[in-house]
Amino acid sequence: MSMLLKKLFLLGIIFMSAGDLYGGNLISRQIEQNDSFYDAGTYFTSLSDLTIRLTDNNIYGDWNVAILNEKDEYVDIPFIITDYRHCVITPFDETIKKISRREAKKIYNESLNRDFFQLKVTYTASDKNKDEIYLKWGLVPSRPIISNVIFIANYCDWDWEYDMIYPYGDFSFDIYSENANYFNMYVSNDSVKFEVVHPRLSR
Repeated sequence: MSMLLKKLFLLGIIFMSAGDLYGGNLISRQIEQNDSFYDAGTYFTSLSDLTIRLTDNNIYGDWNVAILNEKDEYVDIPFIITDYRHCVITPFDETIKKISRREAKKIYNESLNRDFFQLKVTYTASDKNKDEIYLKWGLVPSRPIISNVIFIANYCDWDWEYDMIYPYGDFSFDIYSENANYFNMYVSNDSVKFEVVHPRLSR
């Protein structure tokens, strides 16, 4: 192989490698939420918008956002484009709420005691180069933790035997669930008919 051909061959490899690198790094791995920036591998637990940006403002193309469902397939969800450089995903979109309740696959993180949804954000540039990132989004409240369970019995002096079978007293407990606004408690006096009560939440 002549020296000229070798140089052309090496230049071709360099250009192809640069093209692959450029094509695989279209989306910034720094995600904005609540005016702060986080790595894309972060588990996002705040109910706030996620803003995804491009690494180069001179790139033109199309965004796409999808959520993983129970069939391990990605379903497109709505997003907001403020301009071609930004993609915003909001948890308050009604379609996202509906899909997350009925179709989306929940991935449990034991250390965070939280179920997360997996998002796939894709950007396809006008030159057909494509990049995608995966995000973990905790839209649902964390699994509740019950603590400080206390039952203080109030015995009747005149019927101890009845009290042993049907104890009467004051029952209390604390419950914590991040991002929860309320919870339902089912109570019954006869173990058959239950009614729903809404305990007061302390902040």
